[in-house]
Amino acid sequence: MNKAVMIAVLFCLTSLTGCIGDDSTNLEELKEEDQQIEPVGENDLSNISKELDALEVEVNKFLEDFNQLKASQDEMQASDDTMSTMMDQLEARINMLETDMQNLNIIRLEEKDDELQSSIDATNQKVSALESQLSSLQQEFTALRLDFNELTLMSLMDEQEYRIFKKMKLLDDIRENDAVDMDLVEADLSGSDLSGINFAGADLSHANLDGSRFVGNNFTEANMDNSHANAAYFRGANFEGASVVGAYWNAVEIIDSNMADARFVETEMHNCIILESDLSNSNFEKVNANDCYLFNVNGDSSIWKGASLDHSEFELSTFDDADFSRYGDSTPTRLVGVTYASVSFVGATFAYADMSHSTMEISPLAISSDSPIMESVWVEYVECAEESSGWCQQQNHDLDKEFKDESELDSDKGERIAVHEHLRILTCVDFMNADLNNTKLDNSIICITSVPEGDFYAGTLANARFENAEFRRADLTNVHFGGSPLGINTENPWANMSSGCYTGASCMNFRNTAFSLADLSDSHFDFVDLSGADFAGSSVGRVVWGHALWWETTWTDSSTISGQGNPNNWDSDDD
Repeated sequence: MNKAVMIAVLFCLTSLTGCIGDDSTNLEELKEEDQQIEPVGENDLSNISKELDALEVEVNKFLEDFNQLKASQDEMQASDDTMSTMMDQLEARINMLETDMQNLNIIRLEEKDDELQSSIDATNQKVSALESQLSSLQQEFTALRLDFNELTLMSLMDEQEYRIFKKMKLLDDIRENDAVDMDLVEADLSGSDLSGINFAGADLSHANLDGSRFVGNNFTEANMDNSHANAAYFRGANFEGASVVGAYWNAVEIIDSNMADARFVETEMHNCIILESDLSNSNFEKVNANDCYLFNVNGDSSIWKGASLDHSEFELSTFDDADFSRYGDSTPTRLVGVTYASVSFVGATFAYADMSHSTMEISPLAISSDSPIMESVWVEYVECAEESSGWCQQQNHDLDKEFKDESELDSDKGERIAVHEHLRILTCVDFMNADLNNTKLDNSIICITSVPEGDFYAGTLANARFENAEFRRADLTNVHFGGSPLGINTENPWANMSSGCYTGASCMNFRNTAFSLADLSDSHFDFVDLSGADFAGSSVGRVVWGHALWWETTWTDSSTISGQGNPNNWDSDDD
């Protein structure tokens, strides 16, 4: 191979391979060697040929190495591409695996949660079932134990003894645990001392409390309808808001107890005793309580419509604004033969009540310092009956006389009219502003004294107030208002010059009272103040007026009169 060919091959190789690693250094060396070849003819040709052969060998070896290197590079490139592909596939598989693992964990967790919840639910059901079984077993065991205990005693008991045994067990239970809100319907608690037990809210309907003793018990809001408490004893008990409807409490004794807002509707309480208790706002509609005794009772605003209280006694009590009117249109309240001793009924209603044969009197237990005070008036009227030489020789000592106008009186003759206002203790009864329309009060005795009026300061004064009360269409026949059952004292001429509420005599205050259309036949009035009263249309036949004071009073014919005594005996055209 000649030199030109070798150079051409080298150029070709250079163009094909470029710079490959450290082979560029060898090529440069070869070029330098070529350039140093001496011109032909200078050295031996054989040496050149050897050198070319050696160079060819080197070139061939170089080409062989180059081809191997190129093959290795291709393999490495292919291997690198394969590795990259494998890496991508591996990463994809890893991602898929992670996703599968996550999904697998969620599914497993959900499955485990469902399994756990199912297990919990099943456990709860088993626990509930066990608890129910246990409760049933306990109840059965208790029942069996009680049955066993009873059976051991029952074999020795007859029916009566068994009832007593059951009663004693019940009594022992309520004494130990109280009876708040307890169901005691038809329970037999009779003849027992149940003091201090709390019966608040208990259902004692139809229960038997006959003859039992209750001290300091609480019956607030209890249901005691249709119960029996005959001859029972209650002291310091609280019945506030309790219901005692249709019950039988005859001869019951209630002392120092709170009965406010309680309901005793249609209860039978004959011969009852109620002392020092609060009955305010209570309801006793249609109660049957004949022959009862109520002492120091606060019955303000209580209701007694249609009640029967015949022959009962009210003493030192107040029933202001209470309602004793009839129930509906056909059931009047009965107060026949009732005694009222120092009782107040201010603003009370008695419309259509039957109060016949009543007695109103002073309580011997009344304390003056605790009694109310009322205003009263008496008039001193002096008139000359006979004169001589301008001097009065004889005064008019007649009990019945019409007052002259003050301008007609001759002061030089000693004639005068003097009005005396004063306060006095209200000792008997107080019906101020009371509604007694259409009532029956016939044959009653109202606040009389034991000595003839006129024997002044001889005894306790019986003072009563009916001021502004209403007796329209009432039956007041044969009623004795004030004075003495021994009659009117007319022997003291000086007493006959005084009328109304004289300071030394008793007083019936009827100021501004309405008697219109009432029947007062055969009644008796003594030392009464009738100032401003209205008798229009009333019947006054055979009435004894005694020391009655008339001052601008409306008479039966609707005329206005002023005077004293019996208007029918006045020398006037107005009678």
